[in-house]
Amino acid sequence: MTDPTRHLRSRRFVCAQCRLDPMAIPARDLPAAFVDSARRWRGFVETVLDHPGGADALATRPGSGTWSASEYAGHVRDVLTTTTRQVERILLATDPECDAVDLWAVVESGHYDALCARALMDDLSAAAFDLADLLGPIDAPQLARTGRVAGAPVSVETQVRLALHECRHHLDDARRIVEPARV
Repeated sequence: MTDPTRHLRSRRFVCAQCRLDPMAIPARDLPAAFVDSARRWRGFVETVLDHPGGADALATRPGSGTWSASEYAGHVRDVLTTTTRQVERILLATDPECDAVDLWAVVESGHYDALCARALMDDLSAAAFDLADLLGPIDAPQLARTGRVAGAPVSVETQVRLALHECRHHLDDARRIVEPARV
């Protein structure tokens, strides 16, 4: 498994695709950023569902090796849920080993394309709000706390910022997939 946090260690990272620099967001604004991401996801999905064939557009892969918008949404929900569990564990224990979950494999085996899009948005939103609620009272020393994922050290802050990047980046992926199909 590759180290998904490698690009955040430089403290500055602007994603070439989605243009987000997760390190540029002040820590106090992270909870609101997750809530905003959930609202953006829901707005996108609702807009697509308002069009004829919208549910199919969300569930259809554009080609081999590229997920459908629904699969990206399911992945984001899983990232949020996993991040919440990992942050809780890191805050409760000293340098804990957190579960390393191959979220890509979970999507491939999860049949997310068959899920009800609105129910998936309810789940994604709930996961975003859970993480936002957990982050709300966290201070700088707690953000700096570390645990291990697959043996590699990772801080609460790194995990959270990586999760935010996943939310934003994959929404852009989903939009790119669906927009041409709706035209």
